[in-house]
Amino acid sequence: MTLRRKLAIRLRHWAPEEPEILLVRHSLARCLFDLARFDEAEEQLRAALTGLRADELVRPEVLLLRWTLAQVLIARRDVDAARAVLTDLLDDRERVVGERHPDTIATRDTLARLVPYAPPRQPGRANYRT
Repeated sequence: MTLRRKLAIRLRHWAPEEPEILLVRHSLARCLFDLARFDEAEEQLRAALTGLRADELVRPEVLLLRWTLAQVLIARRDVDAARAVLTDLLDDRERVVGERHPDTIATRDTLARLVPYAPPRQPGRANYRT
C-alpha cells in the first residue's frame, strides 16, 4: 500500500491532527524530500501543520514535522522561511526538552549555519540565538 493511499484511508477515520495521520504525512514528506520533490514535500508538511493549536505545536511528532519543513525549505534555498521556522522551533525545543537536548543543539547549529546567508542585521534584532 502506498503512503498516499494509507493517508487517504486514515483521513477517513481520524482527525487530521491525530499522531497517526501526522506521522504518515511525515513519512510521505520524507520520501518526497529524498526524491527531490520539494514542493510536494512542503505541501504535505504544511497540510499536517495547518490548523494545529499552539499547545499542539510542541508535541514530539509536530516538532519533527517542523524540523523536516525547515530542511525542505533549506533544500529549496528559501533561507528566510527556513530561518523563521527554525527560530520558532528552537524556542519551543529549548522550552520543552531543554537547551542541551540533541534536537535543540541540532536546531541551533542549523540556524547558525544559515547566518552567512542572512540579510544585514537590524539594530535590536538578533538573527539567531547562541
